[in-house]
Amino acid sequence: MFFVDGAAVVTARHEAACISNERLNVETRIASLLAITGISIFSIQSYMMIDSIVHFLKSEYVPLLLTLKSDQKPKWGKMDAQQMVEHMRDVFKVANGKITLPLLNTDPERLAKTRAFLLTDQAFAENTRIAVVPEEPRPHKYAGIEEAVAKLEPEIDDVFTTYAPDHSKLLMHPVFGELDYELQLRYLDKHVRHHLRQFGLVD
Repeated sequence: MFFVDGAAVVTARHEAACISNERLNVETRIASLLAITGISIFSIQSYMMIDSIVHFLKSEYVPLLLTLKSDQKPKWGKMDAQQMVEHMRDVFKVANGKITLPLLNTDPERLAKTRAFLLTDQAFAENTRIAVVPEEPRPHKYAGIEEAVAKLEPEIDDVFTTYAPDHSKLLMHPVFGELDYELQLRYLDKHVRHHLRQFGLVD
C-alpha cells in the first residue's frame, strides 16, 4: 500500500487548477481579441488555406508541370499532356481577366449551389467539362510542353497582379459567376489539382 502526503496532493491540485485557469485565460484573451478585431476562427482558417494555395500556385505548380513527358498518358479524358497545359493557360487567362466569357449558369439556385462547392474540400469529378470547352481537344499551339509551360507561367502571375490592388474585385467565370480573390483561388486550386491528378502528378 502506498501513502501519499496530503499536502502534496493539495499542491498538485492547486498547480493543476492554475494551469487550467491559465489556459482558460489565454483562450479568453484570444476570443476577446478576435471579437475586438472582428476576426473569426473561420477567417483565420480561410486565410491559412488561401496562403497555402498561393504558395502552391507560385512555387510548386510549374515545377510539377515541367516533369510531364510529351507522351504521358492521362488517367481519363482526351487531352494529351501539352493540350492540358495549354488548356490551363486559357483557364488562368479567364481568371486574370484577359479572356472574358458570359455567365452560362444563370439559374440562381443552381448558381448558389455551384458557388458553395468552391468552399468545400470536394474535388472536380473526372471528365468534368463545361460548354465553352470543346469536346475534342484543340491542336497544339506551341512547339512542345516546355514552351507551353513558359507561356502559362506569366498568366499565373497576372492573376495575382490583377487582384493585388483590390481582393474584392470581381471577375466573371462562366459556371461559378463573379469571383473575388478568395473564390478565384479556391476555384483555380481545384482545377489545377484536377488536371494534375489526371496525369498522375499528385494523388
